[in-house]
Amino acid sequence: MPGAAQGAGVKCPSFFASGTRWSVLSVVLATAAAGLAARADTTNAPRELSLQAAIESALARNFELRINRQEPVIAEGQLEAARGAYDPTLSVGVERAHDESPALNNSAASVANSTTATASVDGLLSTGATYTIAGNVTSSSVRPASSATQSTFTSYEAAQGTLAVIEITQPLLKNRKIDSARLAVGQNKLALRAAELVALQQAMTTVANVEQAYFTLLAARETVRVNESALQLAEQSLADTRNRIRIGSLSALDEKDAQSLVASNRADLLAAQQAVREAENALLALVTDAFADWRQLGLAPTDTLSADTVAIDYSAILSRALANRPELEYLELTREQQELNVRFQENQRLPSLNLVGSYGLQGADTGTSGLLNQWRDGDHPYYTVGVTVSVPWRNRTARGNTTAAKGREEQARLALEQEREAILSEVDTAIAAVRSSLERIAATREASAYARAALDAEQRKLASGTSTTFTVLQLQRNLVSAQADEIQALADYNKALSILRLREGTTLEYWRVKFAGAPASASNTRFDSTPVSKNS
Repeated sequence: MPGAAQGAGVKCPSFFASGTRWSVLSVVLATAAAGLAARADTTNAPRELSLQAAIESALARNFELRINRQEPVIAEGQLEAARGAYDPTLSVGVERAHDESPALNNSAASVANSTTATASVDGLLSTGATYTIAGNVTSSSVRPASSATQSTFTSYEAAQGTLAVIEITQPLLKNRKIDSARLAVGQNKLALRAAELVALQQAMTTVANVEQAYFTLLAARETVRVNESALQLAEQSLADTRNRIRIGSLSALDEKDAQSLVASNRADLLAAQQAVREAENALLALVTDAFADWRQLGLAPTDTLSADTVAIDYSAILSRALANRPELEYLELTREQQELNVRFQENQRLPSLNLVGSYGLQGADTGTSGLLNQWRDGDHPYYTVGVTVSVPWRNRTARGNTTAAKGREEQARLALEQEREAILSEVDTAIAAVRSSLERIAATREASAYARAALDAEQRKLASGTSTTFTVLQLQRNLVSAQADEIQALADYNKALSILRLREGTTLEYWRVKFAGAPASASNTRFDSTPVSKNS
């Protein structure tokens, strides 16, 4: 400042000697500095993030969820490919033939030309029948090889062909009720639903993981706050100890104890700050696909750890878990796939008994027009009807495949029962964790209050000379430990509620996340911004 500079005996340049000029410049500089500071504050301010917003971001950006959303797309493509077995195949061909035959014995040399056109459609029906619809036309001509033999050679032109030949083979035993094409379609339908359930389960798990990471971050930030307060308290105790040492009421050993606590608390604070960094990174990995951009700003969670009591109906939660958990439906679909395979393998043990038949129209004339008239009038029909039988000797392949298929079906059934029991156990454990952590909140809060009261009392005793620095420092450690336990209990309670919702299968319902098709299509989610009440 000018006044201060002059008071210190330093002569100011003439420009600064002008009060008006200095006032204008100071205003300009102050305004610019304020603008830069405001801009810096806005640019570097941590990103505020509620739990609801974190979940919404994760549903849109989480890589693992986006990867799993492709499973239904893949399964749908595979189902469409399996249905392609029923697509008819069209075949069309044209062939031109030229034949120059040499003279042989009394036969004159000749030249024959013919053009043959064929068309057919082949396919498979849902009854297991195969069909072919075909037709062909051949136009031919024969003439002498040279004019010298023309008088002794009869030239001619002719057209012949077959129209609308329909051939059908219908299985009556093996491949009648089910064949490889119907097996593939049926299993891929079940696989599509299973893929949708996998995507649904991943969405539930992702939301639960976001909740866990968010609560971990809240607890880590609270732990930093507690350690900052503890460090300030330890530094104040060190300052008080040094004052008492100067007046002779304490020894130098007391200072060492206080210094040790300051150093220990500073180390704890550094560790807590690192824990915040790690918790932020864990949450960012779940909620964004642009880690670097979010990491520059840091996170400022806006929610708090809740201690609201939630009513628990044990029987109702168990019933909802058995009704809602996608793992059960997934395993049921697996069992149905194996059951379908058993049906197929048992069918393959049957003899092959096929009904075969065909029908068509024939024709032949000296010209194409005559041939077409014959087809139109149906002059020369033909048909065939018959059966074919094939019985494999011993049939060990089919019998072995059936035995293996039944074994896999039993495995799938047992896996489903095992999962039901596991879900009941998981729900029971989750309910117990909620109740236990809620009780721990009350106990740790009480412990914190007592630790605070004990420290305050001991500090008063130290001030009056009836206590020691060692005792006060020990009580400070006890208070920090009690506060850390209280924070952990709060975090554990919120996490336990999150796990309970996941085990109950109501995570998405709680946050009103609509998995389109519920979950008939796993490629889309919609987030309703209002979560369900925690007490509902």
